[in-house]
Amino acid sequence: MAGYEYENVVMAIEAYFIQKLLESGVVSGVGDDAVIFSDNPNLRHRSGGSCLPKDISSPVYAMDMFWEGTHFKKAWFSPREIGQKAFLVNVSDILAMNAIPKYALLGVSLPKNVSKDFIKELLCGMVAVCKKFHITIIGGDTIGGNALGVVVNMIGEARKNTLFRKGARRGDLIFHTGKLGGSYLALKRLLSGGKSNKKSRFTKPILRAGFIAEIARFAHMGMDISDGVYAECNRLSECNQLAFSLKNKKEIYKSGEEYEMLFCVAPKERLRVMRIAKKHRVDVECMGKVLRGKSRYPAYAWH
Repeated sequence: MAGYEYENVVMAIEAYFIQKLLESGVVSGVGDDAVIFSDNPNLRHRSGGSCLPKDISSPVYAMDMFWEGTHFKKAWFSPREIGQKAFLVNVSDILAMNAIPKYALLGVSLPKNVSKDFIKELLCGMVAVCKKFHITIIGGDTIGGNALGVVVNMIGEARKNTLFRKGARRGDLIFHTGKLGGSYLALKRLLSGGKSNKKSRFTKPILRAGFIAEIARFAHMGMDISDGVYAECNRLSECNQLAFSLKNKKEIYKSGEEYEMLFCVAPKERLRVMRIAKKHRVDVECMGKVLRGKSRYPAYAWH
């Protein structure tokens, strides 16, 4: 009987979440087991809504998990902040390639003791990001679990000047946007029992869509800083078979979840980068140079 009652509670929670999601105004194509993108009007008519107009010619896919106990503790964030960050980290992956986020498939694990108010606030955070970036949720799944978890599969549209991790050239300058280290400091404060800083990028990542779109015209490669500058430079050195030589060794280069942009440009483009940064009111720093060889830095395992 206890198992039966548990199942009923979980089903009620899932049904409430789905109901509120459908009422949010950011959902389309939900109804069948999957959604189809097609230009066939007969297919769209027959589907009754689960077939959407095919409006992506070069799709970009990204997926990230945001899980209680691994990425956060519920005491650290409000429900709205959890929903917001779960989506922002996925949007960041799409923007970092100079692509446009368009659709999302959403997976959510909901503990049986979660309240309706918590669910409403969680959805408010998700919906706010969807509306800001014009993202439509087109399907997904919910489960009852022991921990709160959000999985977002993002689908974007690639643009002409797509940025990849590979493409750096010997002699390139290495830049990053923003002021790094705040995310690591916020995490240390939380782990030591301190309170969350609502303005910290650990709570709410700052994404640089307009800046990225402009530097993508001449940048040779780019990625967002999710695991720290050292960790990202290790990856970039490996895939480009070049050394990402940093001018200084800084503790802040170990700071993950910054979601600032790391990119490389030819030396002649330095002033152009500065002009674009000033236009978008974005801090930028040239932190090194791409050289022959390989580089390796002491990176943290962020998660």
